[in-house]
Amino acid sequence: MSSHGFPRPDMFLANPGKTPVAWKQWIALFQNYMVATDHTELLAARKKAILLHCLGAEGQRLFYTLTEDAVVFDENDDVYFKAVKMLEEYFQPAVSVIAERYRFRQRSQLPGESIGENLAALRELITDCNFRDPYEMIRDQIVEKTSVNKIQEKLLMKSTLRLTKTLEIARQVEKALRDFSSLAVHTNTVNTMKSKRTNFKYKERPTTNKMKTRSCYRCGFKDHLPNNENCKAKNAKCRRCNKVGHFENVCKNTPLQHIDVASNQIFHTTNSSHYDNAIHVELCINSTVLSFLVYTGSPVTLLSRYLYRKYFSNLKLMKPRVTLTSHKINFIFHANLSYNGKLCNTIIHVVKEGLSLLGVHCIT
Repeated sequence: MSSHGFPRPDMFLANPGKTPVAWKQWIALFQNYMVATDHTELLAARKKAILLHCLGAEGQRLFYTLTEDAVVFDENDDVYFKAVKMLEEYFQPAVSVIAERYRFRQRSQLPGESIGENLAALRELITDCNFRDPYEMIRDQIVEKTSVNKIQEKLLMKSTLRLTKTLEIARQVEKALRDFSSLAVHTNTVNTMKSKRTNFKYKERPTTNKMKTRSCYRCGFKDHLPNNENCKAKNAKCRRCNKVGHFENVCKNTPLQHIDVASNQIFHTTNSSHYDNAIHVELCINSTVLSFLVYTGSPVTLLSRYLYRKYFSNLKLMKPRVTLTSHKINFIFHANLSYNGKLCNTIIHVVKEGLSLLGVHCIT
C-alpha cells in the first residue's frame, strides 16, 4: 500500500536473518517517506506505529525485546524518537573510526571507473571516518589513488588545490583522453586502408638464364623459342581448341564444346508468323523489356546482332566457348534477366540474325 501516491520503503527485517540494507540507509529512506507524505506532523505515537509497521514482523519482534535502560535519551525525546534511538543502538553498533579510515585510504580508482564514480564511492566511505576536513581528505585520495597517470601529473603541478578544482581538472583530462582515443582509432583505420593500397609485392622478371631454359610454347621443344621461324607448330591447327599456332599437347585453352541444336529455321527466319501459337514471354534484360520465344530444344539463349547493337552496345562482348552446329555465334555477353520478380545472371549469345530465343538453361 502507499500514501499520497508514494510507496512505503521495503520492510527492514521481515524474516529472521541478515537485513537487506544497512540501518543507516534504511532509516534515511523511511524519513524521506515521512516527509514526502506529510507524516512528520502526526502525533508521535502514530509515527512510532508507522515505523514499527515498516520494520516488518521480525523487526517488530526484536524491538519489543529491547529496553530503554541501555539508551541515553534527550529530555525532549518523544516516543517516536526514543524508538528510533533504541533501534539505532541495536542495528547500528559503534563503528571503529580507525577501521573506517583504513577502508577509506585503501579505496583506489578502479580501471575504467570515471572520476564521478570514484568520488561517489569515497563520499560513502568517509561518512564514519570523522575527519576534521573531509573535502581535503577526498582530494588527497583522488590525487594519490587515481588510476590515470595524466590526471595525477596535472594535479601534482598545482601548488594549491581545492576539491572543486581537483574534480574540474580530472574531468577535463578524462574528456581529452576519450577524444584522443576516438581520434586514434579513426587514424589507425585510415592508415590501415592506405597501407593495403600501397603494400604490393611485385614479381621479379625472369633472368636471362631462366629465359634460356624456357621451352617453346607452340610445340613444347626446348631447342628453340616460340619466335623461331622453323617451328613446325607455327602454322599448325590445334585439334583441341581449333586455333592455329600450337600443338594439342601444349594447348592451355578450354576445349570447344559442340552442341547440336535443332534449328528448324528458327535461327535464320525473320518472320515470326510460323510461331504465332508458340509460347512467347516478355523478359526484362538490364531494364530493357524484349519478347522471347520459349524453345526447350536450345541449351542457350540467343539474341540477334541488331537488338544487341540497339539496346546493349554498352555491354562487353566476349568470345564463346561453345559452337552450335546450326548457327555461327560470333560473341556472347553477360546480362541480368528477370521475369515475374525472379532475377538471374545469364549468358546471351549474339547471332547474325533471327528470333530472340529463350534457351532451356533459363527455364525452371
